[in-house]
Amino acid sequence: MLFPAPQKMQLSEGFYQPRRNYLQYDLTTFADLIKSGNEDVTFIPLRTLGKEEYLLSVCETGAVIRAATEEGNFRAATTLWQLIRTYQGKFPYVVIKDWPCLERRGYMLDISRGRKPNMDSIKRMIDFMAALKYNEFQLYMEGECFKYSAYPKYTENFDCLTPEDIKELDHYCKARFIDLVPNQNSFGHLTHWLKHDEFRKLGLYEGDDIPNTLNPLLPESHTFVSNLYDSVLPHFTSEYVNIGLDEAYGLGRFQIEEYCREHGNDIVFMEWLNKLNALAGKHGKKVMFWSDMIYKSEKLYDMIPKDAIALEWGYELIQSQMMAEHCISFKNAGLNYYVCPATNGHCAFTGRSDVTTFNIRTAAELGVKYGAKGLLLTDWAIWAIPSLAYGA
Repeated sequence: MLFPAPQKMQLSEGFYQPRRNYLQYDLTTFADLIKSGNEDVTFIPLRTLGKEEYLLSVCETGAVIRAATEEGNFRAATTLWQLIRTYQGKFPYVVIKDWPCLERRGYMLDISRGRKPNMDSIKRMIDFMAALKYNEFQLYMEGECFKYSAYPKYTENFDCLTPEDIKELDHYCKARFIDLVPNQNSFGHLTHWLKHDEFRKLGLYEGDDIPNTLNPLLPESHTFVSNLYDSVLPHFTSEYVNIGLDEAYGLGRFQIEEYCREHGNDIVFMEWLNKLNALAGKHGKKVMFWSDMIYKSEKLYDMIPKDAIALEWGYELIQSQMMAEHCISFKNAGLNYYVCPATNGHCAFTGRSDVTTFNIRTAAELGVKYGAKGLLLTDWAIWAIPSLAYGA
């Protein structure tokens, strides 16, 4: 069985016996070994094909791969590598034509809440994603998981990812045609920072509450996020950054309640989004942001930055069904957007396969139907291998 299933595939009786034992090689070694062609595999450029589209055929003389780009060649090599492993080292006679349904196919792992994997584990994840033809990877960060150069004392006692780690992972991903996208929440979900005395005054709260949400009206909040971006973004070569902005529960309340009542929560959110878009732009990045804060803001969609990508998420059965309405709304407004299902490992010991499969399938079908730019499978708990394969 191939993951993901090719668009068109026709198997015939018979096998080609290669002159080498390719079973001993991992995917990238195998792809490099055949990159320029050899006695078993021939590459023929075909410029009319799409970026990741390829044709793969196997007959009595060996395998032939036709593609327009190096990325297309790699996807074809990935399919051939899977076939070799399925058929004990032999090439089955086959004709395959394949291309992705969605331009961007991503996986996001939360590493912020006490569950940071080490570098070897992350590389194994990347290898697994490459074998499944994912082309985007995000490591979700809130606070104590990265050595922020602007605020070193807050992670000095933590085993965190370093700038050098990110650069190494970025290079590792590139070799597998995966875009490593920085992911730094920048509005809500900032308790990791706002619990400290130095930053508490930047939050929205009352009494002795520990803030969750930044005060977007304070110049100091803007400076704080700018420092986070300066610490993180230079180490990623991706043209994108996920700036979060979901579940900003303090918006419209506490210190900014009167201002929001006068100007509107939607306007305040859009202004903050555009300020962060400008910060990201200084690093040559286009922003992605979770879309849950703009569902009631259709009249203000023209305030969303032109190149921004809205991330349409929803993990439960009802939320999955509500995605259709949001996807249609984004499509009609001409917005770039992803659909974002989940592995559903959060709030569960073993995950919920019934909810997960419905959620992933529904999101993918809606994304294809209504023109989503991509799909981002979110994992808020553990490295969920079956869900990652199902998503592919």
